[in-house]
Amino acid sequence: MKKLGISKSRHLVTSLCAAVWMLICVKCAPAVVFVGQIYDENAVQTNQVDVSATAFTVGQMTSAVASAFNAGRGGVIDFDNGTFTDSRTIDARFAGASFNKSLRLTSGVRDWQIGVLGPSSSSGSISGPNVIFLGAPAPFPNPFANTIVFGDVTDVSTNAVLPERVTSFGMTIIDANFNGSGNNVHFDVSFSNGSMTSTDFFIPLAFQTNDTFFGWSAPANAYITQISFTATNNTAGEDWAFITSPVPEPASVALLAIGAVGTLLMRRPYFS
Repeated sequence: MKKLGISKSRHLVTSLCAAVWMLICVKCAPAVVFVGQIYDENAVQTNQVDVSATAFTVGQMTSAVASAFNAGRGGVIDFDNGTFTDSRTIDARFAGASFNKSLRLTSGVRDWQIGVLGPSSSSGSISGPNVIFLGAPAPFPNPFANTIVFGDVTDVSTNAVLPERVTSFGMTIIDANFNGSGNNVHFDVSFSNGSMTSTDFFIPLAFQTNDTFFGWSAPANAYITQISFTATNNTAGEDWAFITSPVPEPASVALLAIGAVGTLLMRRPYFS
């Protein structure tokens, strides 16, 4: 009997846990997706990411999101486990065997839908049979817009908002040969401190040779609020990976601000 590799075994165990949890919750919870641990798994789909378009590479994300998953601080949405809440909302369950945290991601401008490419190694997907279809130009090659808005992280059992937000995010855009042309993509990533970073990249006309990863991390003491992007050709995404980090609660921020003002006043020279 052939032994599975460690990464393949972990992927199968994660998928089994997600499947069992979905069966338990099918009558007691809204539509959700369940995250996995492995970025660009190879147990089901052997096609792999070919290019990293950003300084934050697919190799770095693969390691970081696996550690975050184990710590209950993130995971990989591969679009094979669960269903969208609606055509513009994804509620992603993560953290532990019971998936007791939820992250809401919403589309600001257009509907999302699952695309089923199939499990064959020649189907084009990188993890399992499914991808997320993000839209097409109308007419080609006019750029079309997408926005991923990162919402609160909540406790599934109490619906309480938890003091953590998304601080790293990565996704892969699948290469394609639609319209006899490549795909010009432009990303604007917005952070909670008001700053922003942009990425421009051209994915050439190809099939399974230019699947391209994009990833970003927030500056210190900030988190990602949304990612807006445009594309000029039919666009399918795979493996949305996110990592969360603690952020101060509003009350704590207010107390810190008051403390800082008090410190400044105490240091102010006194003149009689």
